[in-house]
Amino acid sequence: MENLSKEMAEAVLEVERALISKNYTSIGSESRNSRLSAKEIEQAIKEYGGLVTQASESEISKIKAIKVTKSNYPRWSVDYDLWIDNKLSDLTVSLTLTKEGKRITAVVDDIHVL
Repeated sequence: MENLSKEMAEAVLEVERALISKNYTSIGSESRNSRLSAKEIEQAIKEYGGLVTQASESEISKIKAIKVTKSNYPRWSVDYDLWIDNKLSDLTVSLTLTKEGKRITAVVDDIHVL
């Protein structure tokens, strides 16, 4: 496991911001290679209850990434526990981060209680 680089953290925060603003289509399978559609992401958040809120910078710095081997591009797997109603929750978003060129993008693989 490794700590997130600044670019990796920014990709995670991009997903967090989309969840906070309920802009599910920007991170769903409609716009990325996500395994979940915008509707499925919305349903997972709705079923859990509460509002996704922003985590502190110190919480983001605790996130670890697992390097994916046998990939054409540098790739990592990340599990990130979301903050709901300003409290750390057990609702986890699983992401795949991929570096293509200078940019790292995040794709939502799953949202589940962990």
